[in-house]
Amino acid sequence: MLKEKQALSDTMFKAKKLEEKRKKELAKKQKEMEKLKKKQEKERLKKVEEFKKKAEENKKAAEAAGAPTSEEKKEAAPAAAGGPVDQAAVDACGNEIRLLKEKLKGEGLSGKKINDHPEIKALVEKLSKLKAGEAVAGGGAPAVSAADKAAEDRKKQLKKVVKEGGKRGVEIEGAADMGGLQYFCTSIDEPQGDLEFVEKSMEAMNAKSDPTEEERKGGSGAIGKMIFSAGDDQLAICAYVPSDKTDANQADVWLKHVIGIIGGVFVKGDKGLAIGKVLTDSNKGIFPLKLKEPGITEAITYLKKKGLFPDADDDDDDYVFGDDDFPS
Repeated sequence: MLKEKQALSDTMFKAKKLEEKRKKELAKKQKEMEKLKKKQEKERLKKVEEFKKKAEENKKAAEAAGAPTSEEKKEAAPAAAGGPVDQAAVDACGNEIRLLKEKLKGEGLSGKKINDHPEIKALVEKLSKLKAGEAVAGGGAPAVSAADKAAEDRKKQLKKVVKEGGKRGVEIEGAADMGGLQYFCTSIDEPQGDLEFVEKSMEAMNAKSDPTEEERKGGSGAIGKMIFSAGDDQLAICAYVPSDKTDANQADVWLKHVIGIIGGVFVKGDKGLAIGKVLTDSNKGIFPLKLKEPGITEAITYLKKKGLFPDADDDDDDYVFGDDDFPS
């Protein structure tokens, strides 16, 4: 019992000592922080005084050189103004600046680099003159045309299309290997119903995969596919059949069957690759998003009838792939 009391007493003594040590260290840190704050405040006040002194010296130097005072500038301002302000020209110039900044931003420039760009500076100067009512003889940089901007936007979107297609190609290759599939039907997002983009997406899916790349892309060129992409104006469809499978199935015949069922137009193609579309018609209740899944189902049904796709009744339901089978 005596030993237990002694052990408890020793423990309490050690705890007390530790607490005293902690308090001393805390007090020391607080003093150091106060000292640092005082030093920083002293440096700040010193810089403020230096700034004021320099500003006063600059003012005196300007006055000695005969520069106009602020009051003189205010009085001179109305005299500098020219005729009436052409608001249409001001708005047009402002729009030129906005479009050019968007273009430069798309080229990788930002912040100060955009503002310091010679074309931007020239347009800003032109805008200032227009606001002052001064005559401007076609100065400044050429405006970024709507066609140029549209081309730039399309170029950016194409990168997204190719990236999505390459990623989807790897997923299709893996899913087909696991299921022993020769064909695959699914939907894609980035082409947004554009016929050229849906074809580029198929190319990215079929591109030969480079095993040395950190992120694999493509690799599904040996698998027949029909892909669907919905946009506001139309549903774009692309069918592909590898050359070693065209004896049993042809892309153009396959696609014509599908668009014949869901109501569409055959655009171009042959036995290897074919493109089609279904146009939006709100009066008839035809909308791309509504037709996408029926199109996928009909494409698979056609393959099943030819014995080229496993029948879900004989196996399972995992062979029909739609929007929910691939993460975005």
